[in-house]
Amino acid sequence: MLVAGGGVTAAETVLALGSLAPRLARVELLAPQEHLTLVQSSTASPFAPEGTEELVHIPLADLAAHAGASLQKGALAAVDAGRRRVRTASGAQIGYDVLIVAIGARPTPYLGDPVLSFRGPADVPAYRRLLDLIEAGALRGIVTRLAIVVPPGPTWALPAYELALLTAAHLEQAGVRARVQLTLVTAEDGPLAAFGPRASESVADDLARAGVAVRAGSVVRRWAWGRLELIPEGQLVVDRVVALPSLRGPATPGLPVDAHGFIRTDAQGRVEGLEDVFAVGDAGTFPVKQGGIGCQQADVAATLVARRLGADVEPAEFVPTLRGLLRTDGRSRFLRADLAGGRDESAGVTSDRDALWWPPQKVAGRFLTPYLAGTGAGTELADMAPYTASPA
Repeated sequence: MLVAGGGVTAAETVLALGSLAPRLARVELLAPQEHLTLVQSSTASPFAPEGTEELVHIPLADLAAHAGASLQKGALAAVDAGRRRVRTASGAQIGYDVLIVAIGARPTPYLGDPVLSFRGPADVPAYRRLLDLIEAGALRGIVTRLAIVVPPGPTWALPAYELALLTAAHLEQAGVRARVQLTLVTAEDGPLAAFGPRASESVADDLARAGVAVRAGSVVRRWAWGRLELIPEGQLVVDRVVALPSLRGPATPGLPVDAHGFIRTDAQGRVEGLEDVFAVGDAGTFPVKQGGIGCQQADVAATLVARRLGADVEPAEFVPTLRGLLRTDGRSRFLRADLAGGRDESAGVTSDRDALWWPPQKVAGRFLTPYLAGTGAGTELADMAPYTASPA
């Protein structure tokens, strides 16, 4: 059993296999790095004192050992399904009986320089410097018009909303909020529209209270001469622009991909036309790119493999539930919606008082969340209950 990837979805896959099919197969994790970094917390890092960022790093060797698996360092470069082997970036050849690809998508800047592309931890220092420049200008009486942009296409939009809300709160605390005009520009029909209309309205209210203007249904064509050119129409005068990256598939040689490089799979994660090869998480064609969705896909693949190995587990279907934790001005808003084929089928559920899953962490995975809680990562709760879809 070869699991390729070093992110949340790969970690969930290894833990699921260890729990559902213990000692029924030899599981090997092929990861390009030694630690699982929970990038979901990176949007809060620019607002913390330097050196006190919330990023959590979990040793993958410890996680693999916990699941009864082994860790090999390397990055997946190509798949030879006919010979049941993969090639790593260093040229090594590794054989497999079953391959689960969880290598994620490739973030690429949506707009060119001088737009700041916020992709995660690596861009925290740049965003912190931007905040310092805005504050320094505001203290001299300069008004800054800042736009935060969500690109079209497959993406995970929630970090843009956190950046906007946390930036507004930070500037308010610094006493310069009145000299910064904040606008969130998104290709979505409404704020976090994937969570359904009820949740979207609540997020819109949060933005309005924070004084963040919203331009929904707008695709940014480019930023030139201090103006964002919008599609289908309109312009927005701004001084600074921060954009989430566009996502592209890994386009791994040997795997069938669509026009954007995402790996083609069926609803259960099986790669089209290949035997015993699965792709889960952001690398696949499912349009919603989010760690929790990837964990659900990983669980389905692990269940299918475990049943094949003779484990006594129930058949699993991929019935995606989208869960998001949005941090605002000292509060947390829980968001949940049932999805099918990437389209919202419910009005959505939201609460800024009660947790909608447990433990209430950024990462909602059936096996990964309890593991993180057990290590003390990402939570300060003293008494951890097993992961459940609703509070214990």
